Amino acid sequence: MRKNEAQLKADREKMKTSFRLRPFTPGPLLEKLTITGSITRVPGTLLIEYDVRGPIENISRPGEVLPQPKRCDELWRHTCFELFFGIKDDPGYWEVNFCPSGRWNVYRFDGYRKGMREENSMARPLCHVTEDSEVLSLQCSLPINGIVDDSSTLEAVVSAVIETIDTTTHHWAIEHMGPEPNFHNRDSFLLILPGLAGTI
Repeated sequence: MRKNEAQLKADREKMKTSFRLRPFTPGPLLEKLTITGSITRVPGTLLIEYDVRGPIENISRPGEVLPQPKRCDELWRHTCFELFFGIKDDPGYWEVNFCPSGRWNVYRFDGYRKGMREENSMARPLCHVTEDSEVLSLQCSLPINGIVDDSSTLEAVVSAVIETIDTTTHHWAIEHMGPEPNFHNRDSFLLILPGLAGTI
C-alpha cells in the first residue's frame, strides 16, 4: 500500500540526525557564531542542512555566486561546508565539499588519505542557499545511489571550514580527534546512518 504524505514525513523524521559543530580553536570573531544542522537518509540520497547563526558578516565568502553549480578543487582553502562518509567496516570513504557560491566537489578515497580522486559515479548535488542578516543556511541533496546501496550502514562526519574577514580559517567539527584538525580521521566519523529497509 502506498504511504500517504504524513507517513512519509514521519518516516523521514525518524531518519534525521541533528548535529552541532564546534571550532577547533575558538576566537573572538567566533564567540557568537553557531553551526548546527541535520543529515537525513532517504532512498538513494542524503539530505544535509547547515545553519550558521550569529554575526555572519564576519564570514568571508570569496568568489561570486555562480548562476550554475560548478565542480572545483581546493574549496577547503576558504569557507566550505563538508561531509565525509563511508560504509561501515570499509576503509574507503568520500569527501563532499559544498560552497555558498555554488562550487562543489566529491572525492573518493581508498583509505586514510589514500587514492584520492574525483567521484564520477554520482550526479552533482543540488543545493539551495538562503541568507539574511543573522542566518546563512545551506540545504543540499546528495544523490548517492550510484555509489552506495540503501541497505548499507554509513558512518559520517559533518564539518566546515570558516574563513573570517581577517583571512583566518577555522575548522569546525562535531568532535576534534587529535592535536590538529583532521576531518579524514575515521575515528571522527561519529554519525551512524543505518541502512534503509523500505520504510520511507
